[in-house]
Amino acid sequence: MAALTPEVTRLRLARLSPRLEGKILGNTIPAADGSALLVAGTILTLSFVRRLQSKGYRFVYVDDDVSSGIEPDEAIDAQTRSRAFEALRGSLKCIAERTPIDSGKVTEAVECIVDNIKQRAGITFSLATIRTLDEYTFVHSLNVCALAIIIGLESGLLGGQLTGLGVGALLHDVGKVIVPLNVLNKPNGLTPEEMALVKVHTLEGFQILRDQPGISLLSAHVALQHHERMDGTGYPRGLYGEEIHRYARIAAVADVMDALTSPRPYRTGVLPDQARRVVASLAGNQLDETFVDIILRRVCVFPSGSLIRLSSGETAVVSRQSPTDPARPVIRILTDRAGRTVAPYEMALDINPEAHIKAVLDELPSSPA
Repeated sequence: MAALTPEVTRLRLARLSPRLEGKILGNTIPAADGSALLVAGTILTLSFVRRLQSKGYRFVYVDDDVSSGIEPDEAIDAQTRSRAFEALRGSLKCIAERTPIDSGKVTEAVECIVDNIKQRAGITFSLATIRTLDEYTFVHSLNVCALAIIIGLESGLLGGQLTGLGVGALLHDVGKVIVPLNVLNKPNGLTPEEMALVKVHTLEGFQILRDQPGISLLSAHVALQHHERMDGTGYPRGLYGEEIHRYARIAAVADVMDALTSPRPYRTGVLPDQARRVVASLAGNQLDETFVDIILRRVCVFPSGSLIRLSSGETAVVSRQSPTDPARPVIRILTDRAGRTVAPYEMALDINPEAHIKAVLDELPSSPA
């Protein structure tokens, strides 16, 4: 058990609710156009909470006394994220206007993502819990790109192979430009005709990308095949196993993992531990087992800043990730088994096998009188 030392960073992940009134926002929340929706240090009012909820946010980071030294588990820095969003936004604009994509800008953004991930070798990546319906296309595409690159690196891809994979992953959904927004954002089940229209986005994406100067045919195949499945149940061609290109098999794992946690008009996203269980259940039949194994080793189960309760009754906050087991992070104990506040201390769950996380909490519990 390690004693705590003061740090500057103070971030705790909290579910958006009126209980956050008066709390200090821990991180700047960007708007879809790249501006700041709310800046770090803002005192949250009920109006701010409702505004964020109306945009589809479920969680925010707050700055409080229990979160000293806690940082988000981000594989990509803010500058790189902004560059990738700009490249993606520009690409979609060019597609809509039927002008060539700036493939150089896309490639540069992907190379920055690759560099970020290489510099953070060994980091356990956290799927974004701070996301909104408004920016789904951008955050999902960036996360799929980052996850695909993580898988690609660990499976031996190098140099131009990683770049080609990353470009395809970042642009994997560009074919959705042909799908009406009222279909993409429909809050209930699609009709067979609407589903058929959605499925055409893979073919459309391939047609768009293969005709772009500077975009490789293999990158275009990521758009074409990322919904193919190992057992032949995918689309558009019902390919089996290794008939599906390796880049597309990697992107499929990344796409499913991130899509599960993404809020959509027809459902809320699930938490990372639930997403991991679903992806694990698909390994070997729908998804490539080798690539699933990699992503399960590299995606946080409980992101840093999450409030949790142990099976023994103690309350804690996840302070950082374990380098060996994403399901057993380092935690900071906040209360004892009876719910009484204690002097915070840290425990590494990967070397304390008797301790188990039982639940993720929305907010700090009240101490007994």
